[in-house]
Amino acid sequence: MMKKIVLLSLLFCFGAVCAQEHQLTLGAGGGVMLLNPQTEQEGVTQTPFPAGMFSLGYTYLADVGKGNVALGLSTGLEAGGAMAALSGRQTEQFTNTDYLGNTMQYTVTTGFSDRQKQLFAQVPLMFTMRASGLTLSLGAKASMPFLSRSEQVLKNPSISAYYDLTGVTVTNRVITGVVAPEDMRKSFDGVFSGLTVKASCELGYEWKLGAQSAFGLKVFADVSVYDNYSSDAPGGRLITVAPITDATNPAPLVTVGHATELYCRQMLPVELGLKLYYAFVWNNRYVNQVILNRNGRRIRIRLQ
Repeated sequence: MMKKIVLLSLLFCFGAVCAQEHQLTLGAGGGVMLLNPQTEQEGVTQTPFPAGMFSLGYTYLADVGKGNVALGLSTGLEAGGAMAALSGRQTEQFTNTDYLGNTMQYTVTTGFSDRQKQLFAQVPLMFTMRASGLTLSLGAKASMPFLSRSEQVLKNPSISAYYDLTGVTVTNRVITGVVAPEDMRKSFDGVFSGLTVKASCELGYEWKLGAQSAFGLKVFADVSVYDNYSSDAPGGRLITVAPITDATNPAPLVTVGHATELYCRQMLPVELGLKLYYAFVWNNRYVNQVILNRNGRRIRIRLQ
């Protein structure tokens, strides 16, 4: 008798968790991305820009007990684009010499804006809970850019050279160095060059539109916990003026570096925003018939 009671209890428990729901979701979202630069350089600030994505997802949910709580997993594919920028104004001072050995005290001042752009695809794997329409998803996302570029713009650069011998200051002249027009706006490889792992949280509400459809709204936060970008040589000069070594062509070589690589040793971006989605829903609510033979009797139990 005890074995029968235990078996019946297990079967009823099994029937309770067999109420399953599958969702195929189509969604779109938007928000902002913050680069979260790791830098010791003063005067470097970040500016968020809009980010957006489209998603195709799958969610599996199983009812828990007799309440309105369901637990499950979500995955899928998300693709979109994002932008963010670093900006600031920097002053750098250094000493150079000319081909006669005369020393010059250089002061280089410039504003800059370095805008990062990326197109990406990512795969989420989330633990999902739904309770009376309220939804919560926690998990991780593996993100990979398929296009990443950086566009840097210099703003009002000034190169001044003070000759110690004569006490004369020369500013923005070819003889002491000027920024070439083509270097005022330059493109570089973006900082989003490989795999990024993000911790993700999504909180929202889901409305049933019928037996086989639903509509949802979520707020989300994706925080990078691993990013393979790091700068090998932070702290260099954004505008470098070479010493004057050629008497026949005394104009020094002026080169422009990449502000993000020079000023930021690492990036751990954060994305914040809203998501809307439409879900195609189908249910599996199993009907089980169990036959027990005991003492020649057949016992039929129906579970749903």
